[in-house]
Amino acid sequence: MALITACLLVSTPADAAFPGQNGALVLVREGNVSGIWRLDDLSLTRLTEGDDYRPRWSPDGYRIVFQRFEGHTSNIFLMNADGSNLQQLTRRGGFQPAWSPDGSMIVFGSKRDGDNDIFAMAADGSDETKITHDTFDDITPAWSPDGSRIAFSRRRHGNAGWFQRGSLHSQRCSGWRSRLVAGRHEDRVQ
Repeated sequence: MALITACLLVSTPADAAFPGQNGALVLVREGNVSGIWRLDDLSLTRLTEGDDYRPRWSPDGYRIVFQRFEGHTSNIFLMNADGSNLQQLTRRGGFQPAWSPDGSMIVFGSKRDGDNDIFAMAADGSDETKITHDTFDDITPAWSPDGSRIAFSRRRHGNAGWFQRGSLHSQRCSGWRSRLVAGRHEDRVQ
């Protein structure tokens, strides 16, 4: 335990997602040990090497979805809980992936059309659907516990190109029409 604690303390700050199989934790380490790591049974195992972030366990605990930077672009990748069977799910950009509660879909952000929008796809990367269609920056998607809605943050650009205060939106998974949950009224999508 002391060795694992020491290893974790010498790395830079980590982004962790848990629990997975048997309560295992996945975390991101940077620097000369960059990549996604799995911590379980007092054992630390490197699953990936590189610029990988935002690991998220599938609801059944057998798969991990994450975002990988390659140059100036990031895409969404999927692997088994042991790091095997690595698959690239997106090819036109993707960030901040999140599993649907039943594990059948993944929601994510992408800047492929000039601004940040929210997309959904089947867990195997097929059937990509653009959810938001606006000029705002829509980011940080998350599923509701029952899988009927997707919440996300919306920011808009000001006159000088600066972001103005954001708002929180929720969108039904059928029909893809958003509604304002919290924030300013003028950010509402009509």
